[in-house]
Amino acid sequence: MLTTRHYVPILKWKRAEQGALIDLREDQKTLMMPLIEVVMPKPKDSGVASLDDAVVIFKDVRTLEIPKEILQSWGEDPIFVDLSLIYPSDLKLFGMENIVRNCHILRLSPVPVLNLSDDDNYKLLVASINKEHNTGICLRITSSDLKDTGVLDAKLQKFLSDCGLNASAIDLLVDLKDITEFDKYKIAVQQSQKISNLKEWKSFIFADGSYPQDLSNCRKDEYNLIPRNDWKNWNKQVKTEWMSRIPTYADYTIRHPIYNESLQMFHPTASIKYTLEDNWLVLKGEKQRFDQFLGHAKLLIESPNKEFYGEEFSAGDKYISDKGKYYEEYARKKKEDPKKAKGTGNTEQWIRSGINHHLSVVADQLSKMV
Repeated sequence: MLTTRHYVPILKWKRAEQGALIDLREDQKTLMMPLIEVVMPKPKDSGVASLDDAVVIFKDVRTLEIPKEILQSWGEDPIFVDLSLIYPSDLKLFGMENIVRNCHILRLSPVPVLNLSDDDNYKLLVASINKEHNTGICLRITSSDLKDTGVLDAKLQKFLSDCGLNASAIDLLVDLKDITEFDKYKIAVQQSQKISNLKEWKSFIFADGSYPQDLSNCRKDEYNLIPRNDWKNWNKQVKTEWMSRIPTYADYTIRHPIYNESLQMFHPTASIKYTLEDNWLVLKGEKQRFDQFLGHAKLLIESPNKEFYGEEFSAGDKYISDKGKYYEEYARKKKEDPKKAKGTGNTEQWIRSGINHHLSVVADQLSKMV
């Protein structure tokens, strides 16, 4: 059972996220149970020319690869697996059944995630998977489900009855996506506390994400601070005394909670996204100017405000520190012979370091809570 000391990071299942998990220390991993959102194959990476091709690749390749990636990135510990972003519906059914089966061949512990709004076929499939493999189930509800808790209770009871399950077997996840205004967040928390038999669910998790869709409001070559409202709102609410059950914290790290598949085809800026206690520090660069990563890293590690956590805090911080220290050597090489000026790191590596640092910060924050 997850407690308030645990952390559920919600991660799009991409190479950067996988690497961020690989880089965690074992003591950090014991405080987490990630929820991975599997995405459709991307044309740039897989040569996909059409949806039909993507479906074939997902069936023939990804359902075999994903369990191996989980083993490499996370190991045999339990992990939530969500296929909400997979389409069409029959591919989602095929994917969950085969990913779980292939995970169990590797002795992994996947917990299927489904939404209360999913169709009956998918719910029954996940229930049958749980019966066959004893996986458990994570049930995801949204802010709209909380508007009428009487209706919600009826839906939850119908779900349990249809699947032949008890609440004690289900991890209940309330996902607000991007509701970051405190008043709306507080209302959602209050409504969630009205769910019948709230203490009976195996776990009670509250997710939100306040990282922006893009950095259009950030200025280049300046210190931009973006409030971590998801963390601040949760932290403020759990300190109140009226809650019947305090939820486990979940967020979307340094990613926007709403996945926009079309944006994956655009080149991102060379920007460092660095998690602080209550804010994100963003050092924004230009597109495909990888050398700017080094300059931003140097500014961060030498900042007079001492935002940098230190190279020993996490693998992500060690990467940032090494790149910042390398800036002068890179500038010299670039001046002497531009062809020898290498080692800036690519976008994937910088996202990997940023997510790893974020995971480490949140785990550290939660471990210190009374």
